[in-house]
Amino acid sequence: MRYFGFGLMILASLSVLALQNWFALLAFIPSVWLAFRKSGTQLNTDEGIYREYTSSFGIKRGKWMTIENYPDMALIRGREGFKAYSRGMIELSDSELVYDIYLLTKDHRSKLILKRFKDKESAQLEGRILAEKLGLDWREYSPKVSARTRSRRRR
Repeated sequence: MRYFGFGLMILASLSVLALQNWFALLAFIPSVWLAFRKSGTQLNTDEGIYREYTSSFGIKRGKWMTIENYPDMALIRGREGFKAYSRGMIELSDSELVYDIYLLTKDHRSKLILKRFKDKESAQLEGRILAEKLGLDWREYSPKVSARTRSRRRR
């Protein structure tokens, strides 16, 4: 979404400058907001609190909460990618492995992403250091399967 904002901002600027289209200024204002908007998770290791924030123009907003509900940390492998189709329905896709550090509840059913890495070694090193700082257990991700889910799988 961020790149879309930058692209729209450039198109609106060119439209105003080259074509003297002053109506394009209306597209410029939301494009600036989209270009400089960001979201993420911020962690305060000294106080053991976190917040999920959205940031506009560098000002972060979000409620600080304690990490007491998250006694474990784990590294989870995932994929990040995109898929696009041309007018002739020819597919263009790309994906790559990513490694995410998560805070986990006791039963590993709820998780909160902290940071994303491209390589496993640096993710494990950073995760272990962070878990030690926060006094959390570094564990293998293994969510507990409920009895209801087990019964559905047997069918």
